[in-house]
Amino acid sequence: MASSGHARVLFVDDDPNILSGLRRMLRSMRDRWEMNFVGGGEAALALLETTPHDVLVTDIQMPGMDGSQLLAAVAERYPAMVRIILSGHSEQEAVLRAAATSHQYLSKPCDPEMLRQKVTSALALRELLHKDELRIAVSRLKSVPSLPTLYLRLQKLLAQDRASLEDLGRIVAQDLGMSAQMLKLVNSSYFGLARPFSDPVKAVVYLGIDTVKSLVLTNHVFSCLDDRASRGIDAAALWSHGFRVSDGARRILMMEQRPKMELDEGLSSGMLHDVGKVLIAASLLGPCESVAPPSAQSPLLVREKQAIGASHDALGAYLLGLWGLPGPTVEAVAWHHTPSACAEPRLRPLLAVHVADVLDHELHSKIGPPSAPLDRAALEAAGVAHRLDTWREALAKNQMEAP
Repeated sequence: MASSGHARVLFVDDDPNILSGLRRMLRSMRDRWEMNFVGGGEAALALLETTPHDVLVTDIQMPGMDGSQLLAAVAERYPAMVRIILSGHSEQEAVLRAAATSHQYLSKPCDPEMLRQKVTSALALRELLHKDELRIAVSRLKSVPSLPTLYLRLQKLLAQDRASLEDLGRIVAQDLGMSAQMLKLVNSSYFGLARPFSDPVKAVVYLGIDTVKSLVLTNHVFSCLDDRASRGIDAAALWSHGFRVSDGARRILMMEQRPKMELDEGLSSGMLHDVGKVLIAASLLGPCESVAPPSAQSPLLVREKQAIGASHDALGAYLLGLWGLPGPTVEAVAWHHTPSACAEPRLRPLLAVHVADVLDHELHSKIGPPSAPLDRAALEAAGVAHRLDTWREALAKNQMEAP
């Protein structure tokens, strides 16, 4: 951070006109950010040696050290920096090569408000949870998983005016692992279809883009977890729990006649609510104590904070925030154990995910007790406590098969 308390943002592009345009469009942010603009990768690294920055926004195709090389060097030397690609549409292959070391992707020409929002959100991650232990844990991260290339390809296609679900399906169909997961979900009792799907393109059309993108991210995060570094976590059980929670959250919101946008947010948030556990289990936090099993005297959240310095809800929210996921999803992951800590007292995806998570632990005792008890104060504040038994009955009746 700058000595003035302002965040530092570094913009890198070999085109002086682009840099001038960025200066103009971001002039209103000068009282909040300390901004530097440099013309290449070498100059950027030279500046970073003497002046730490919080966010890097870089072009990809540049002479000398290109954006991919710069991102790789920054990821190695300054892992705490948020790394954003600002790329032209013609650079698809270069962008995909850089995906392994970047957190977010924006297309040129970029809407000024979109750029401001992305950088502001990235910087707000440090303040999102108001927990010092989160900052301690993040500073120890060896590597934060980057957005999968499949997700970036979907983003790029969605940025085009004429993108169709069929086009998106053809992209997903090129990834055998993702296609298998897609078909497994769409053919589960979650949807109760009369006949099974066998074509991943048709599955994408049926599921819709929000569900597909959530599946891609979930699949990518769980790919970090293997048998050699699982720290005792059952990956299959955790995956199945996530899908049941997404199902439950969406059903709760549907029963309360919430708008479709909130139904989709509940589904996405439910799938991803425990991604922080994967970060811990996959040893991405570097050498630290193993997280001991929870007990009545010492719940999981307490054990995690003792061993790592932060709990899985905080770590998961940080990761999804880095990836630029929508605020309601980051919020639901951050407070899915303690919704009362988030001020707005109404039924929304956050509260639905919390209830679905607790009820799933109740309905599937073999996965163990919930990390935190049901937040009845949040239910009372939202005026929905009287609906709990109805939701419990509906979720018990409609539990989908483990995907």
